[in-house]
Amino acid sequence: MTQSSNTKGSAPDLQDYVCAARCIDSVTHDVNNHLGAIMAYAELMELEDHDPSETKRMLDDIMACVRKSAELLDGLTEPIGKRQTKVSDVDLSELVHRMNDIHSHELHNAHISLDIECRGDCSPIRAVKGRLSRALMLILRETIDRVRPAQRKSIRIRIQGEEDAISLLFWDSSGLPPDLDKGPRPGDPEAALGQSSLASARAHARFHGGDLSYDSQTGLLLRLPRAHRIEE
Repeated sequence: MTQSSNTKGSAPDLQDYVCAARCIDSVTHDVNNHLGAIMAYAELMELEDHDPSETKRMLDDIMACVRKSAELLDGLTEPIGKRQTKVSDVDLSELVHRMNDIHSHELHNAHISLDIECRGDCSPIRAVKGRLSRALMLILRETIDRVRPAQRKSIRIRIQGEEDAISLLFWDSSGLPPDLDKGPRPGDPEAALGQSSLASARAHARFHGGDLSYDSQTGLLLRLPRAHRIEE
């Protein structure tokens, strides 16, 4: 038997906005790089005549930069841009890679390696895309913060597709256990935001009939069932 959820009340929480704001520097850096490449190609095309094939190559590169910039901006604004109530087919592998993209500059600067692997049937599931984007953003943000001071800095994300569910396993080299149940401390808004991020991610998972759990050997596990029905 499937359960139903109501999408009302799915507006982003304050920690969702703060989490997205912390990605702005990384996204701005990458978008500026793409804009710089576009400008350089445009200037080259103005300077002299080019072989048609070379001109086409530069135009293709310009369009690739435009598409990548649009994807980065979408990845940053999608979780918080508006109240998310629409149920659609959501590709979790695509969402994970998008979250990786908006953190890529920060990961590079902090010398954190991140490996993503998809196994099994990772076909889309019916879900509210904005809420799952928020959950993934919060989990990855928490994982990056936990591994940043570690001597060895690595993160692994395994997406495992099964017949009845999709599981996402987040492992990091810090060895530090996250606290999924820790709530906000009165009078300390910044600490409250940091402490409540995984609790918020778990709420997004439970909204979809899933859960977020932790095992010291394998890491954080986000499991989302395929059969859960959400009322539109």
